[in-house]
Amino acid sequence: MPFGIAYTLAQTPQISGKLKEVRVVGTTEANLIKAIIRSRPNTDVSQINLESERNLVLTLGIFSEVTVRLEDQPQGPVLVIEVEENPRINSVTVEGSSIASSTQWQQALASQLIEAGQPLNNTRAEEAITGIQQIYAQSGFPFEVKVALDVIDVPASSEQAENSVDLVYTVDESAPITDISYEGNTVLDQKVIDDAFLFLKDQKRFDIAAYTDTLNEIATKYRELGYRGSGVDTARTSLLDGQLNVVFKELRISALDTTAIGVSPSEFSLKVGDLFNYDVLLADIKRLSKGRDSDIGIDTIPLSTGDVRVSFRAGPPGEAGEITSLQIEGNTVVSTEEIETSLELGIGDNFTSILAQEDFNRIVELYLSKGYRIATVPSFNYLDGTYIQRVTELKIAGYEILFDKPDPKSDESTILRYLPKPGSVLNDNTLRLGLQNVIRQGAIEIQAANPVSAQNPEAPEEVIIQLSVRELPTARFQPGLVYETSATSSKFNANLEFSDSNFLGQLHSIGANLTAETSDIGFLLGASVSYSIPWLYIDQLDFKDVPTRIAASLFSNVETDQVLSSGNAVSVCLDPTKRADDSCDSAQKVLVGDYTKRDTGASLSVGRQILPFTLLNFSARGGYSEYKLEPGSSCTLNDAGELIDSNGNVVNGTDCALPQGQAIDFLPQSGLNAFVGSSLTYDNRDNANFPHSGISANVDLGVGFGSDYRSPATGEQTSYIYTPIQFGVRTYLQTSTLFPELQDPNHVMAFKVTAGHQFGADYPSSRYYIVGDSYDNDTAIRGYNRSDVDRSQTYAIGTFEYRYDFNFDSFATQTIIAYGFTDVGWASNVPGFDSYATPLLAGAGLGVQLNLGFSGINLPAIRLEYGFSANNPAGIFRFKVGPVF
Repeated sequence: MPFGIAYTLAQTPQISGKLKEVRVVGTTEANLIKAIIRSRPNTDVSQINLESERNLVLTLGIFSEVTVRLEDQPQGPVLVIEVEENPRINSVTVEGSSIASSTQWQQALASQLIEAGQPLNNTRAEEAITGIQQIYAQSGFPFEVKVALDVIDVPASSEQAENSVDLVYTVDESAPITDISYEGNTVLDQKVIDDAFLFLKDQKRFDIAAYTDTLNEIATKYRELGYRGSGVDTARTSLLDGQLNVVFKELRISALDTTAIGVSPSEFSLKVGDLFNYDVLLADIKRLSKGRDSDIGIDTIPLSTGDVRVSFRAGPPGEAGEITSLQIEGNTVVSTEEIETSLELGIGDNFTSILAQEDFNRIVELYLSKGYRIATVPSFNYLDGTYIQRVTELKIAGYEILFDKPDPKSDESTILRYLPKPGSVLNDNTLRLGLQNVIRQGAIEIQAANPVSAQNPEAPEEVIIQLSVRELPTARFQPGLVYETSATSSKFNANLEFSDSNFLGQLHSIGANLTAETSDIGFLLGASVSYSIPWLYIDQLDFKDVPTRIAASLFSNVETDQVLSSGNAVSVCLDPTKRADDSCDSAQKVLVGDYTKRDTGASLSVGRQILPFTLLNFSARGGYSEYKLEPGSSCTLNDAGELIDSNGNVVNGTDCALPQGQAIDFLPQSGLNAFVGSSLTYDNRDNANFPHSGISANVDLGVGFGSDYRSPATGEQTSYIYTPIQFGVRTYLQTSTLFPELQDPNHVMAFKVTAGHQFGADYPSSRYYIVGDSYDNDTAIRGYNRSDVDRSQTYAIGTFEYRYDFNFDSFATQTIIAYGFTDVGWASNVPGFDSYATPLLAGAGLGVQLNLGFSGINLPAIRLEYGFSANNPAGIFRFKVGPVF
């Protein structure tokens, strides 16, 4: 909003004498006004220039109206200055900036008196735009960023200060890049430069992160060749009208002073005018120091012209000499032999401190290459022929956990147990691995992990790891209510589910489920409860050192409307005489029927980490399965061989089932059943809910047995045994790896291969894999109905998905993920084909995943998928619960 400046110079009556008082009206800044004007008490009134005084007040820039006048009061002349203040600043924000946080910008602008509580100074507020642009120029931006200022009135009804404004500076950090030119490069191959700037050129827009990475890459290339300090001249590089002109600065030697060491400049490899190559100078020092007992040093002074003045110095006698032995001190995690191999100076060389400094830098790089950190202040010396390098390895003294909110739910010990132990040498890789294990539990988000000095004078190598932590919503409450009606029946289903993956703040998972539904056989209740501990952290054996997972559950679950089958077929001949050899026409086939299944039992699993990211798990499950036949609509055959209902209407075979007396022969046998299995799982994914990288692989082997089976040969209940084996591999690739122009990390390609086979000849077909229309991600081929693929003993499936996470966080959503998919698979049993002589199955489609949650309660992810296949070219819609693989 614009704020104009009005002023009044009041008509001055004939007033004389000395000024008695300066009176300021309308502001709390009276002292500021009195300090800036020239008039003071006892000033002769004839010397007061009202217009000049008014102009001085106006220069303050914080008043919208100014009136200046002299009044003749009984006590004497009074100079009255009436002002109306500009609105006060309620808040100051800088939007669109990536180079500094909001707090840093507020501090920078406060130095120009642009801060909350100050009166608005229009001039100063506009001048701050130039200040922001200068900060961007100092940060390496090769163009003048666009900055827009919006002055927004704070509503009068607002709880904020009355008559105030919000200042919003909006920065546009982007600029088009249509072409890139280079000047000043003589060292690097042009292809090296082109490759470094390829991303910026292909992206066609300026990106400060990519630009900075490119500059660092160029500087590294120069440094690797010995040209330290050379690279891109950011002060002279410019981006104007889409043309990025990259200017290189290659330092040259302007002077070479060797007087102090008594060596002619001609003995050096480099001459005045040559490119400044620090590595060449170091090699010369190593060569020329032979036989000297004084330490040779080098001073380099860069000049604004792009030149470097080089001078050499010599230390007192006795500080250097031939190295007769090497000594490495303080190293515990990197061997002495490995460190000595990395050094430039060795036995027989002459010691010089400048080469020892380079050796220390090599030690730092060696430690960093292994993930370790050491103190970067060099510590070396030379004594009686012994060259000593001292290493100070940083050690973890402890952790400081900073939760984002007071009174956190999580116990700190549940985080610390996954991290390197206090007293160990700080290793970034090990710390990162521990943090990933914490994140993988799904209850904690690590926002930052920074080592800071423990401030222990007796152990300066000790550091404290400060962890900035945000707790994620882990409690899930999901009620469900379904009411279905049809021409023949109506059904009611209610479901109540609760789970929490950070129960009691211990990262324990608890789950409870209660279902109630009506069915054709009556009112049914089901329930289950489960509890799992990701790390059984007890002071016994090695349980505190090796993560051991334990989980248990009790259940009595009901499944209604399960489809009966004859072998692998869900439809059979209505005529019993033709049923055995399946000799009827397909139009005379009806559904076998439906049944209800109740599983009651318990399960227990124990898993143990055997290698990093690798878990070995053993599980056992046992229970009793009860099967009951559901009433169905029966059909008969008329004289024309057509299926008719009880009213004589011709119907389709999918609208009716076998008579109950016949269908009961196909009902699975009730009885006991059990399964004992083991699995080996490797999982180093960065995020279990939406992986961007990593691999997840598993091999599962088990044995199932029981008595809930009726032998097809004898029709009698009999025992059985079968052995399934499954494996799966899942991996992920960020799209930017293949397409650099897509730098958004939320573009991800996901790949999956799964396969399984069951060994066994005579056991319930209900134990076969459900392939195709399956809620199990490992056996799903989307775009197919359940009737398109029979239960199978063997399957193999490959899947490709392209995903994008919108990071859409609102009051009711955690995020929204969109994806396209392609499934190609094979199953051993497909209707119309002999077993194991079946064709490939392929499906493709689109899906959306909604991660819902509000008020700290995280609801299960919901997936909506629409898949197409040759069997169903019009597509099939499926609603699924659970995240993408």
